[in-house]
Amino acid sequence: MRQHRLAARIFFLAIVAQGCVDKDATARLEAEIKQAETSISESRAELGRFKEGSPLGSLIQARLAVQQQTVEMLRQKRGAALYYPRFSYVVDGKAYEAPTDLEDRIKRLEETKASTEARVKAAEERAKASGLLASIAAATEASTLRIALAQIEYQRVAYQSGFPPLIGYDPAAAHSTTAGTMPAQESSASAPVAPAPPAPASDPDLETMSRTLAVDLKAKTYYPQDFAARRYKATLGLKFEYGNRSERDIRAFTGTVVFRDIFDRDVLRVSLTADSPLAAGATIIDADKSLDINEFNDAHKKIVNSEIENLRVSFEPQSILFSDGSRLGTVKP
Repeated sequence: MRQHRLAARIFFLAIVAQGCVDKDATARLEAEIKQAETSISESRAELGRFKEGSPLGSLIQARLAVQQQTVEMLRQKRGAALYYPRFSYVVDGKAYEAPTDLEDRIKRLEETKASTEARVKAAEERAKASGLLASIAAATEASTLRIALAQIEYQRVAYQSGFPPLIGYDPAAAHSTTAGTMPAQESSASAPVAPAPPAPASDPDLETMSRTLAVDLKAKTYYPQDFAARRYKATLGLKFEYGNRSERDIRAFTGTVVFRDIFDRDVLRVSLTADSPLAAGATIIDADKSLDINEFNDAHKKIVNSEIENLRVSFEPQSILFSDGSRLGTVKP
């Protein structure tokens, strides 16, 4: 008799669990999975028309990798909807939490997806109607935009499913400056980037470089990820002022910008190279440097969110090349 009662309880619990399944939600997931699998099949069929290692084939492979990540997320979400496992995700040692503006982000992604789809269609039409070289360029543009579409869809699915949307960020590239021109919405207070502290007497080159070159960070500007603008990563624009304190013209220089907090604790170190001529005694502005931002990196978030006057920024010169061919310092391989 006891065995029959236990079986009845188990059966009752199973019925309750089945009744809790959101059939509409699982039906939507099934439809999204089917659509994602169709996209993967189309990408594989398209890939089959190109030789291995070809430029367009490589672009399709990149798109395919993102699409496969998306369908795996959808399958995991469906498993959670059916069987109720609990998932948590850790990014940089911290539990991931959905952003407070989640709905707005999803809406922006959907709007960007629509505009990007229109651009893909226009590029594909140009590819059909143009001559050979123009056709190749248009086809490459369309394939590149399709990667952006795959990333947009990945991020939308990630946000809706409670996953950290990691695709679209490149932490390895986020520690170096890259050239780029961007519209200005500047935090315009000046944060001086002082010459490096005086070097020991045993290294006269460093001591001379410290007296020769001054670098000031004049402004920083945050640009969020925007697929419509072909900005596939969040970016921090950096405006520098370079001053040549010597009597010789500088051809180029390289070194490291060090960001510290108001207590002089290191936050981030970023390589900086400038190759615009700097005349003796002259000062120039360089507004073409930028830093790719990983929104899950604490150091990046601190640099972005800190007022410029609350940052202590210094420049550690590594080498200065003068216009007469002479050089101070050495460049490490």
